[in-house]
Amino acid sequence: MDNAPEDLHELNYARKILEECGLPCKSNLELVADCITALRCKLKCPTVEAARWLWRRVKRAQELEVKINSFWFRDGEYNSIPMRDTERIPAYVPIDRAAVDKEQATPEWQAANTRLRATLAKFAGKTAML
Repeated sequence: MDNAPEDLHELNYARKILEECGLPCKSNLELVADCITALRCKLKCPTVEAARWLWRRVKRAQELEVKINSFWFRDGEYNSIPMRDTERIPAYVPIDRAAVDKEQATPEWQAANTRLRATLAKFAGKTAML
């Protein structure tokens, strides 16, 4: 799971987690996907990071011989699994506004922005005529 692609849907990550746990996918797929979505919102991180976070909790629970079933996911028990001190919690990285402003001040960015706006204006004009 740590090398999972970064552009999958929550359901794909959920299927992988359930298959690794040996739990049926049919009745649990949306539940685990919802857990990933909830974690993504709670941790303010990308979907793949939330899935990896949940996967590490599953593996740790298995090491601690905690029973993992649909209730474990439904009740949010994954939030109470004690982790090792070495594990990091995915953190939200704020946008560096100064770096964005600096990039947008370059002539290359200005030219690309002008071309983009012209293309969008042309497209908007064509759709307005339809």
